[in-house]
Amino acid sequence: MVGSIKRFVSLVEKRNPTIVRTHNFLHWEVLVAKIAQNELKEVWSEVIEIVNFIKTRPVKSRIFELMCKDMDSQHIRLLYIQGYPQSRTKNKDG
Repeated sequence: MVGSIKRFVSLVEKRNPTIVRTHNFLHWEVLVAKIAQNELKEVWSEVIEIVNFIKTRPVKSRIFELMCKDMDSQHIRLLYIQGYPQSRTKNKDG
């Protein structure tokens, strides 16, 4: 199979010498997605903690609403968050 791919690539390069080859670009995307998923999970956990801190304290919730109105924000209320959203793809690690 590798031989047929090499022949195909060389044929394409003959027809278009300006073509740029990339090896295993899908592999890199998967690695980046795994790394980013862990980092995003950490960020999401912090966001949940901050939002729930504000939502469970009525005075802080009202202050947040006033701050949003002063900034002409489209949204002025926070929703209580119980957990982070699940990935649409299945994780092999569990």
